[in-house]
Amino acid sequence: MEIAFENRKLRRLCEDEKAADEALGEGCARHLRHRLADLMAAKSVASLCAGFPRAITFEEPEAMALELGDWGVLAFVSNHATPPTKKDGRLDWGRVTRIRIVSIGGGK
Repeated sequence: MEIAFENRKLRRLCEDEKAADEALGEGCARHLRHRLADLMAAKSVASLCAGFPRAITFEEPEAMALELGDWGVLAFVSNHATPPTKKDGRLDWGRVTRIRIVSIGGGK
């Protein structure tokens, strides 16, 4: 899966292990690294199973979250120029292969 970031702060948390440990704590940062590896290995969002993936309401109507242990969540949205949709108009997460991380933290 292709991963983009909402801003530089989120990119740094995801790409710099030391920055993540300092900002999130070692436990949350460790879970973040595991969830990022899961995202990179997944063929689509629908194939994710680790991190208890679930739909959430965020700033965009259709977002997903993955748990980062007991410390928070990683939230993301589709990053397709034209998002794949189902016949009813809802996002087809089974065909989403490009995501944008929009938030890290926040608790459950």
